[in-house]
Amino acid sequence: MTRRYLDACSEFIDLYSSIDRYQKENNYDAVINKINNVKNPLNFYDKYLLKLNFEASYYKYSEAIKTLDSLILYCPPGELRDSLVENHNNLVDYFHDKINFLETRSNGIYYYALDSLYNDFTYYLNFNHLPIWNLKEACFEINTQHCSITDSVLECYPVDTSNSNSKKLDILSFARHSYKAGNDTLVVVKFRFIDTSSFKIYEVELQTYRYTQPLNKSLAYHIENCDGQEYLINGNVIAGLFRNNNFNYPVFELYLYCFVNSGKVSDLSSLFIHK
Repeated sequence: MTRRYLDACSEFIDLYSSIDRYQKENNYDAVINKINNVKNPLNFYDKYLLKLNFEASYYKYSEAIKTLDSLILYCPPGELRDSLVENHNNLVDYFHDKINFLETRSNGIYYYALDSLYNDFTYYLNFNHLPIWNLKEACFEINTQHCSITDSVLECYPVDTSNSNSKKLDILSFARHSYKAGNDTLVVVKFRFIDTSSFKIYEVELQTYRYTQPLNKSLAYHIENCDGQEYLINGNVIAGLFRNNNFNYPVFELYLYCFVNSGKVSDLSSLFIHK
């Protein structure tokens, strides 16, 4: 019995000291791995308490819901356990309210996921209005001073989890522009952000697409003094990613666009060259 407690105490001390070190290093993957590797049942309450607090602090709300059940299971009998059981549904509802389309990836970097942006774009394309519910869940707020019938600008001030003291401004805008000649309508969603780590994530994701073209061949924008290229997401939708060098600080832009002619989305695949 004494050996069991000594082993548990040793693991407990190592757990807290390691997590403290990993958090100072911003090594969030190592934190989760360390917590998950706790083996002594005497430390399971602390294991799931730490895990729940960590996941809630770093926006991993889906994981926090699962961890809550384990915490209740190993929580010692008493007022705390009774309170957790009594408020279980409220806590789950709270985490569900917090769940959004901003995903935490790449060791804690908080960014607006490419697949979420694509889903927003297709919704706007098909229904001609914004997916307001999704965007509210993603913490975007509509800037009414920059809205019109055809354009909407949404602003988001998420915290970058790679540095808990820094905030960054993300701007998401939707627009349609109709051309009389040819009866074409350009549909665009543009995302401007200032986080270099997010840019690198987008760059890696977009490089999986086979067909690219330089920015100067863009059908949607006349882009100057910028580094980047466009990618064919599918036969109809083009994505562009670039660094805007017209600012004194890092500014990046990611956009999606397509053309609609007489109600049909135009096939743009013939415009692209193979990598």
